[in-house]
Amino acid sequence: MNKNAIIVLVLAAAGLGAAAVLVDGRSSAPASTPRATGEQAPLLLPALASKAADITRVQLLRDGKTLRINRTPAGWVLADKGNYPAQPEPITRLVRGLLEARVLETKTSDPALYERLSVQDPTASSGSKPSGASTPDGTSVSPVLVSLLGSNDAPLAKVILGKAQQSATGDASQAASFARQSGATQSLLISGTFTAPIDPMQWVERSVLELERSRFAKAIVQQPKGADGALPAPLVVVRKSEQEESYLVENLPEGRELKDTTTPQRVVTPLASVTIDDVMPASGVDFSQGVQTTLITFDGIVFRVQTVDHPPASATSQASNPATTEPAPSSPKPWITIGVSYDASLDTQAPKPPAANTDPVAAKADADAHAAALASRAQQQTTFAAGLHNRLSPWAFALPALTAKQLRATMESLLKPLPGSDPPTADGTPMPEIPGDAPIPPMLQPAQGEPGAN
Repeated sequence: MNKNAIIVLVLAAAGLGAAAVLVDGRSSAPASTPRATGEQAPLLLPALASKAADITRVQLLRDGKTLRINRTPAGWVLADKGNYPAQPEPITRLVRGLLEARVLETKTSDPALYERLSVQDPTASSGSKPSGASTPDGTSVSPVLVSLLGSNDAPLAKVILGKAQQSATGDASQAASFARQSGATQSLLISGTFTAPIDPMQWVERSVLELERSRFAKAIVQQPKGADGALPAPLVVVRKSEQEESYLVENLPEGRELKDTTTPQRVVTPLASVTIDDVMPASGVDFSQGVQTTLITFDGIVFRVQTVDHPPASATSQASNPATTEPAPSSPKPWITIGVSYDASLDTQAPKPPAANTDPVAAKADADAHAAALASRAQQQTTFAAGLHNRLSPWAFALPALTAKQLRATMESLLKPLPGSDPPTADGTPMPEIPGDAPIPPMLQPAQGEPGAN
């Protein structure tokens, strides 16, 4: 072989070696096995596949926060919200998804690469938010440790869920997620995608009451005692009948006018649709100095609502759990508690007495039938009211500010300001008077050359 041929072979060998280095260096992504499909793929949790009934608690850990969801005979409840009911569908979907998940590929075993898949240990960053892998839009994906626990909190499985991997074809059934069993070094690509928010309010039904607005007939708003210990006169707004469209404000001050014709209706119907921002046991809030609002429907259902400002539930939780690293919010929120009953004397839809009958036998039969109809009606309405009361009264609910404002309406908040008076504050009360010797804020002082300037 001549010298030139030898040189060509050496260069070719060098080129192949360089290409191999480039290929190896380019593949910094975790190594994986060929992807399994369908029934060929092994189950992620084979020992639990037929033992879903053994799971009594699902615990989530993410970004230094823990959420516990317990199974009770009545269904899933949020332990961190005083055992408030959780929506069954999301938790069932999460548990079933894990039990049915199959291992499609094995991925990296190098802990230095876990973060790329968001399968690093969430417990390793106590109190600080772990940095997760980024999604295509640049948002961070934090890993969540899902613990499936049995009786006496015995661990049945612990899985770290990371980034989701969408199907290249857009087929949702082919979507997958990166995961790693806690304590194992091998990361995995498993079938399915999982929703496991750490915010407890994302696990509850936030709409707690939906009723027809036309059912509401009357509102009585009683403000708490004043500084002199006397109760102010209540605000009463009423609609005379279901056929009436207008709402009347009783004892309207002489010479005063309503802001508009729709304002009184909002005082009567705030419970027609109630969406909550937070929840805690009613025993955790002192309602003794709250505004008492009684709302009455045409069919005799009576809602008694108490409204106060109270720190958010997370602040209350921190007070009882100083180890929590989350700073407590300082701004109070409006909270309510709701009691429900039935008052037959207020039920305008109850069966009407029969017409007079001169036949004593027929008259007695009519009276007996009417009494039976009233008893049946009372039982039906009492059962309905008791169902609402048992569901709502144990809890305190944080409300949006607008709904709370309607529940705490005052007479002044419904009226146009008097000519020449200061505009009312946000809750409708007059602006406080400024003492005559109080300094004028610079922005309100007259400019040079204007009347009143020195």
